Amino acid sequence: MKIEYISIGPTCISAEILKAAGLRHCTYGFDWCRSGYYHLQQFIELPLVEFIHGFALRPSVALEQVCNPYETSSSTAELRRVENLYGFPYLYFPHRPEGTRETREYIWRCFTRLNKVIWREEVRKVFVVSDYVNKPHYGFIAEEEVVAQKLSSLVRDNRINAEIAMIRVELVGNDCSLEMDTYRLASGKCTVIRARVPQDMDSEEIRAYTYRYIGRGLATVFR
Repeated sequence: MKIEYISIGPTCISAEILKAAGLRHCTYGFDWCRSGYYHLQQFIELPLVEFIHGFALRPSVALEQVCNPYETSSSTAELRRVENLYGFPYLYFPHRPEGTRETREYIWRCFTRLNKVIWREEVRKVFVVSDYVNKPHYGFIAEEEVVAQKLSSLVRDNRINAEIAMIRVELVGNDCSLEMDTYRLASGKCTVIRARVPQDMDSEEIRAYTYRYIGRGLATVFR
């Protein structure tokens, strides 16, 4: 069965790893944007048009009502920011000029493509979420097992034929290794790849080689 590796964010790290290792067949909606678990959940659960207009065409912060105004004595309800399980409280495309027709067309194209592939039963899908364990401003997954459980449940509850891969990159002194852990959950499983790479291998000049190394390790798990 064909394998489709799909980045689910929350930054470009997952897409960069897949690109460097030659595992990407095309660009999907969450490849080159900043997002959070909430946005993935809304993408899966909402009609495509509603999701794109509500969250993707403009930078958007997810808000929710504190309570139902019909159930309060004053009939009013304040808003609060939705707390994301991981990632950013907003959906934003930092590599694209905001608000242009070209960007809007790009967003429609990429999310439409993603919407088509995730519901195809004949395609084996691997959802990839990534972060750094100890790099400033790149650590997004605080509770690893909780994230694994939520992602696995989201896939199962919506009857999506997909597996979950979580890549945790740790910058170290000189050691270099890949370790594979698998959380076996009631809702499925999540494979965690722990990549320990030397600090100097994270420099912009050679990072593509580091990501290729990690991506090839990922591919060996899902053969």
